[in-house]
Parts: sequence; structure tokens; C-alpha cells
Amino acid sequence: MEVMRKSGLSVDGLQAQIEYDYSPEYWTGWALAYFQWFTKRPFKNIAECVTMQEILLLYPTLHEASEEKFVETVNRIIRNKNLPTRLQKRRKDAGLTQKELARRSGVKLRTIQQYEMRAKNINKAAAETLLQLAKALFCHIEDLIEYDC
Repeated sequence: MEVMRKSGLSVDGLQAQIEYDYSPEYWTGWALAYFQWFTKRPFKNIAECVTMQEILLLYPTLHEASEEKFVETVNRIIRNKNLPTRLQKRRKDAGLTQKELARRSGVKLRTIQQYEMRAKNINKAAAETLLQLAKALFCHIEDLIEYDC
């Protein structure tokens, strides 16, 4: 209502909401929006990692907890799923083996294997390496970077 007033809009006949008892579905949407804002992950990436149903199931235990606790919990869920790396997903979507990607990109096969097993952090790769991989996979460097949980 305050935003409407400051915008010059009429608030005649409107009543301020006093009750703050929201549904589990409302909480799920709000918590998801907070997670997206806090982690800077695109919603598409979040949806690939955790479902709305999984978030809704957190409502009974987390709806009165802090937002940071929610972020911590969802990040732990994502880590425990041991999902494929973004590099691995791009490579498989392109129909390439690790060996073929190594040949096309000029990046050593062992390095690609280490990135895909998360034995090496691709976020700390040299810009030249990321550029070679991105060119070979016809994508942007940002498409290969992992989100920290």
C-alpha cells in the first residue's frame, strides 16, 4: 500500500493485510525466489537440480527457520545428488565422448576426466582452457562454470 501511495495510486477501499499465515505453496515459491536471489543461479539451473515437490516437502521443518537455513539445506540436497557437471552434460548433449572432446578442443583427456569427476575445479581453469572447451561444444564459457553450493 505504501508503494501505491508513493506512486500516486489510490488506496481507497483497500485494507492492509494483517494475517501472515501463508500456504505451503506460497512459502515454496517465496523460498525458491529467495534461493535464486541468494545463490545467483538461474531458475532453469535450480529446476535441473531440485524439484518444486522437494522444496514443498521442506515446508514442515523449515517454514519457520531462517532463509539461510533453507539455502544451506537445498545446497546440501543438490550436493548429495551427485549430478553430472555442466561440462559433462554439454559434452553428452553434443554426442561426444571425452576422447572426442579432447581431440576437438586440444584440452588433455585426463583434464576433461578430472573436471567431470570434480577432482579438478573447472571454475579455476585457465581462461584459455575454458575457451577451447566452449568453442568445441559451441557454447559460452559461462555454460561450463559450476555453481558453488
